[in-house]
Amino acid sequence: DNFILAVVSKRDEKAVKADNPDLERLTRKVTVPGLPDTLVCLTDNPELVSQLLVPVAVSTLATYESFVKCIHFSDRLGEAGAKATKRGIRFTLFLSPRRSGGKDDSVAAMENLTRLAMGYIDKCASIKLSVRDKDRA
Repeated sequence: DNFILAVVSKRDEKAVKADNPDLERLTRKVTVPGLPDTLVCLTDNPELVSQLLVPVAVSTLATYESFVKCIHFSDRLGEAGAKATKRGIRFTLFLSPRRSGGKDDSVAAMENLTRLAMGYIDKCASIKLSVRDKDRA
């Protein structure tokens, strides 16, 4: 099934959208319970939020939010002109936290965020949209 969903650092939202035409043109912001205010969720299909941003994923993102620039799931990744066929998952992470002070938990962050990314590979392959949402996508 085709879909677009991204979790983006609010600080980088404008730049990420400028670099990703699918996010700029085809998505809207949606609220995700538990997602910190420093991150925004963009999607073309709100049904995806409950399937991909399950509580354990939201908790991991909330814990390591200062390491996240963009997590992008799309059937139009890298879209340029008429090329709208590249499906993919992209995690853009910072190797050290963006905020100063506090404990540097970079190793734990990379371990947990990488585990999250690997889990999404199988999850995305098995996503099923309702008939109504397939027609909308």
